Amino acid sequence: MSVKRHLWLIYGSQTGSAQDVAEYLEREARRRLFDTYICSGEDLSVKDLIEARLVVFVCSTTGQGEMPDNIKPLWRFLLRKDLPGDFLENMEFTVFGIGSTLYPKYNWSSKKLYRRLLQLGAQSIYRRGEADEQHEQGIDGALIPWSEEFWKIILEKYPIPKGCDMYPKTSLLSSSFFVNLNKSKVSSTTYTIHRANVIKVTVSQNLRITSQDHWQDVRHVILNIHDNSVTYYPGDNIILYPSNPSKEVDIFLECMNWLEIADVPLHISSKRMYKKSLIPLEATLRFLFTNILDILSVPRRSFFEFLAHFTDNKDFVDKFRHFCSIEGQEDLYDYVNRPRRTILEVIQDFSPLNIPLDYIFDVFPIISGRKFSIASSLKANPGQIHLCVAIVKYKTILRSFRYGLCTRWISFLSEGIEIEISISSGTLKKPKFPSIPIVMIGPGTGVSPLRSLIQERIFDGCRNNILFFGCRSQYKDFLFKDEWMKYCGDNYLILFTAFSRDQSEKRYVQHVMEEHSEILYDYLYNKLGILYLSGNSRFMPEAVRQSFLNILMKEGNLSDEQSKTWLSTMEKEGRYLQETWSYIDKNCSYFKRNHKGFLFRYKLFMMLIFN
Repeated sequence: MSVKRHLWLIYGSQTGSAQDVAEYLEREARRRLFDTYICSGEDLSVKDLIEARLVVFVCSTTGQGEMPDNIKPLWRFLLRKDLPGDFLENMEFTVFGIGSTLYPKYNWSSKKLYRRLLQLGAQSIYRRGEADEQHEQGIDGALIPWSEEFWKIILEKYPIPKGCDMYPKTSLLSSSFFVNLNKSKVSSTTYTIHRANVIKVTVSQNLRITSQDHWQDVRHVILNIHDNSVTYYPGDNIILYPSNPSKEVDIFLECMNWLEIADVPLHISSKRMYKKSLIPLEATLRFLFTNILDILSVPRRSFFEFLAHFTDNKDFVDKFRHFCSIEGQEDLYDYVNRPRRTILEVIQDFSPLNIPLDYIFDVFPIISGRKFSIASSLKANPGQIHLCVAIVKYKTILRSFRYGLCTRWISFLSEGIEIEISISSGTLKKPKFPSIPIVMIGPGTGVSPLRSLIQERIFDGCRNNILFFGCRSQYKDFLFKDEWMKYCGDNYLILFTAFSRDQSEKRYVQHVMEEHSEILYDYLYNKLGILYLSGNSRFMPEAVRQSFLNILMKEGNLSDEQSKTWLSTMEKEGRYLQETWSYIDKNCSYFKRNHKGFLFRYKLFMMLIFN
């Protein structure tokens, strides 16, 4: 009797990385002649969960070891106490996790999911995989070796049917969508994007709050809420949905020779289950590449897999396939990741390309929503959401500036414009009891979620609040200075500052912490307060952590081991909370240190391609 070869791929993805991995594995499964079903955890029905026999879960970790939003409904269901221990006894599964070693709770979501599935009777068919986004090769550093071994194990139990062969890597699989031009229909200016739980807001302020001669443009954005029923809480996040600039969209459409059909309506239909459900049934190419499909992100390896099928230039084909090989990963890294080259720039480098319309949703990634900490309390600011956003703009070895898609979009939002947003639960929750003291550490825009906590606690009459704020100069980027001074004057806040460039020696928040070790020890050790840490994830979190350990050893006369045990207990009890992020890829500084070597390799690479 033949074995049914149905493979489910269920993902939980906050930024799109886990979804990208799931789609890569789905393509690899189809190459091996599996029938595939792919969806997010929130789109999976209980009936499908029970009936699924072979499942790969791909799950990222967000915040303090939390599940991504689009798998939380499934996770809550799996945690039900009334589920029997044999509930998933017919399921064989594995889990591939995506996380960052910059966070203490590295890959916790995938670990929790794996354990819970075992508790419910599911059988692990292959070991759990873990990808570290900080790896030199990114997610692929773990994904490629893990998946190669995974397919060997799977094909032993679910062999390819006799008389059939798997599709070679050089073959082009069928597209996920049918896309047809409908020239008889008049184009519309707007089309429906199916996003869940969106809220309409109006921009009432978009103000630069750093000095004009400061290197970084930081905005204080205020959004007015139309619906009085909308609520949010301190520590919550807002999700923004940016669009590509019209200039870049026009350049892209011209490179693809699509300008003539850019505004012709398209009829779009999915070939398979649960595929990118926000895609409208009807739209134009201009609408899709403005609002849905990403052309300004750094392309992933899978992008080049597809491009190899859509060019007549043999040199291009060889280069694309080299980029997708294990041997070509360093060259791919040099060409794409280090300079942060965008999809549009790759298209320009290798033009002309002939991508069929049916494949645009396979080749180009979806523009993912961007999450920002809310910088206000709803109690203190009824009907408003405040944001504190640094506009991402930097240079690599390439001549033109690199921009963050969303923050660039934010910088051009004018007062009165209406946009759609979503609100998601955050990790920096306020204490259950107002009497609990808190210590907040938030350099730069890391102060955003802390401002929401401070405003809420002051509104509730709480006075035991300490804030450590750091920036470069008290004259250029002292964010919300007047507000902090007022709170201090009213005895609601104790403020300690670190201005790193206002004196000869650099001075950071961790140094100021140790200078005020006595009050920190009193608040956090004697009074069992809560520490909130927020900001850039590169060096600051570890430096703050070490300073706190030093304080425990100094003020409490604890050993190194005892202080680490105490800190670990704080984390387990939810009294050491951290929310950090990275503006730019961790390797961007490599360009500054090694730009001459990289420039030589890049010039040599382009000579080999075009000469």
